[in-house]
Amino acid sequence: MKKCICLLMVIFLFGTHAFAEASVAKSTYLPFSSEDFITIEWQKTTEYLKADGKVSFSVCVFNKGVTAYGSVRWYVNGSPVAEFAQDGCVFDTYAIFSMKTTIPYVHEHQETQIAFEAVVDGFSRYLTMELPNYPYTDAEWYGRNLDALKNQLLPGGVPCTVRQTQVLYTEPYGKERTGVSALSGATVYMIDHRNQAKAKIRTPEGQEGWVNYNALSISSSKYTDDDDWSEALKTDFVNAMGYDSQTDYLVFISLKKQSVSVFLGEQYHWKMIRTHKCATGANRTPTPQVEYEYQYLLKSGWKNDGHWVYPVMYLDTKRGIALHSILYYYNGALMDGTMGRPASLGCIRLKQEDINWLADYIPPKTKVVIY
Repeated sequence: MKKCICLLMVIFLFGTHAFAEASVAKSTYLPFSSEDFITIEWQKTTEYLKADGKVSFSVCVFNKGVTAYGSVRWYVNGSPVAEFAQDGCVFDTYAIFSMKTTIPYVHEHQETQIAFEAVVDGFSRYLTMELPNYPYTDAEWYGRNLDALKNQLLPGGVPCTVRQTQVLYTEPYGKERTGVSALSGATVYMIDHRNQAKAKIRTPEGQEGWVNYNALSISSSKYTDDDDWSEALKTDFVNAMGYDSQTDYLVFISLKKQSVSVFLGEQYHWKMIRTHKCATGANRTPTPQVEYEYQYLLKSGWKNDGHWVYPVMYLDTKRGIALHSILYYYNGALMDGTMGRPASLGCIRLKQEDINWLADYIPPKTKVVIY
């Protein structure tokens, strides 16, 4: 019995010693990894992505272990930014990596993802952040380049020479002065008239007012262009101007380019869908530069002074300003198909197929801008 007990004790002691040795061996020979000692943190970040797209970021890679080696990468929305990739990096106590670049600003997007990756001894550490767009209002965003756009999209206007100094008035037959005078000999631009008795002019400095029609020497030279502005430029302009409409359509008429452009959408979000050549008011009877609301359609058109136009889209019934077809005789034969240069008494003429399309698709109360 005593021999059995002694044998069990020997076995117990030997087994315990063996277990202890196994435990010590397991903890002593754990493999070393840089992953246990590498951390990364943002040091500097751009707060918002703004219109100019300039951004700046920096991170710090901390190493609490022995010197390690690897590479770093930067990403924008998952795509690597090659110019900021670095290989053969040395990671001692700490190392700082930066990225200063330009990211295209897209107003419709809400945020941009920025990511940094450090690859050290074969393993990766990632750091990501969402960079929000600066909260521009639509008016701020689309209007930011308005002055530059106005310099590219010059408004129409018939060149005139002032015969005798004129005081500018706020209304054609009013008594309120604008505080501006047009000096004799100065060049101004006529942008409206009333029965060839009063003329609205714009000075080279952009000031506007009414003067006596007969005080102007009106140029008979061509002041319009044969080409048109690009779709992108016109779209940027109508959105920057903040034009609104009570319908889903906006009509933009350029006197300088003799064109009618149709936009679909809403304020600050217009997209051009069609453009047509037109013929606006002749030099002595220019089409007024105003914003109208399309009133109603007269499909049969009107017959006057030996000519017939149809259909007629009324903009101003009191003054008889409208969009309509080219001129026909009463029997339907073509009288005057002039297109692409000023020719009318103030209305906007279009080719038959173009005015037909407008009449079919543009509803009343649509904003019509004559520029």
